[in-house]
Amino acid sequence: MAAPFTTAFSPISSFSSSCCVELTTSPHFLMKLSWKVFHPKIAMEGGRVTFKIVLSYHGASFDGWQKQPGLSTVQSIVEGSLGKFVDEKKTQLLKYKGLPVEGCAVVASCTDKGVTALQQVCSFYTWRKDVKPREVEDAINSAAPGKLRVISVFEPTRR
Repeated sequence: MAAPFTTAFSPISSFSSSCCVELTTSPHFLMKLSWKVFHPKIAMEGGRVTFKIVLSYHGASFDGWQKQPGLSTVQSIVEGSLGKFVDEKKTQLLKYKGLPVEGCAVVASCTDKGVTALQQVCSFYTWRKDVKPREVEDAINSAAPGKLRVISVFEPTRR
């Protein structure tokens, strides 16, 4: 079997999360997508909205950060709650592929099963301009009350 394509952000393989669904096509599309999505000038002008999210969670309530089929993980809870903020184009693509409509949270570091985090930093972006930090906070906080709590959400300034 050939080695999977990789990017600086996530591996592309037969088992990919829904947040990477658009990266599972051809290498040519991958190059175009990564230039458009990750190019700083396009991100600043083109209008994707990025949120920095600082979380706190009780480790004994989860099977670690990383999404795994059939397990209760922090990433699956966070990304599931961010699904309502996904733009229409991505929503249609996910539904077409039969995947759940979820956001994609990029995390600074993963935790193992049972490890509690006091200030876990992750980010999420959307092309929707109507999303407010308070809405993101409320969505995540309501997903697992008493187990997972947002400390702060804000839009970092771009240079």
